[in-house]
Amino acid sequence: KMQKHINILPSEERENAQKELEQVKELLDKAYKKTSTEIVDGLNNLSDEGKAVIKDEINQATTTEEIDKLVDEAKGISSDNDEFDASRLEGHKESATKVVDQLEEEALLSEEQAGNFKKAIENAEDLDTVDSVVEAVLKQVFDNQKAAAVQGVKDAEDLSQNLKDKYVPLLEGAETPEQLDEILLNLDKEEAAEIVDKLDNLSDEGKAVIKDEINQATTTEE
Repeated sequence: KMQKHINILPSEERENAQKELEQVKELLDKAYKKTSTEIVDGLNNLSDEGKAVIKDEINQATTTEEIDKLVDEAKGISSDNDEFDASRLEGHKESATKVVDQLEEEALLSEEQAGNFKKAIENAEDLDTVDSVVEAVLKQVFDNQKAAAVQGVKDAEDLSQNLKDKYVPLLEGAETPEQLDEILLNLDKEEAAEIVDKLDNLSDEGKAVIKDEINQATTTEE
């Protein structure tokens, strides 16, 4: 059962929550690049021009593997240099912990979940382990959002039982944030269509026009 600390997000806030979640990996990417460029700045075997070139390549990189390779090449030594690797690992841990804190503040993780993840990050002994924890964090956030959506539908007093019976299993079966969002949008559309059908001040033709516009909508705001 979902913990009480998780917000059940109303539909009008769903898109914003999803955007925040999508920014998590971007924040981690920026933080990892920042830590790596700082490592390059601390190298004594490179000129300022050489450092600038490598830092630009780091900022253009799209994976942590590319960044690691660039840093190792800049060091001119193997990647098992304890001092530099320890610095990089600590920077990555710090960035990951900040992301978990942010998600907890936004009620996308419970206090207990955030605490467990931060402990796992703290105990990580290498970069891959930190990345694995971050992936688990993102999965937990999705699971929380899905559970919140399911509970929200079950508890909705103004939603018909037919729609509840139809959409609860669909929501429970969602495997990605995109699927979850699409299902919730379709639910909003069907709910809106039911409301239109109950309006006495509209003709059947008028209702049909509005319901067609509802079906063409791509956001809950529409």
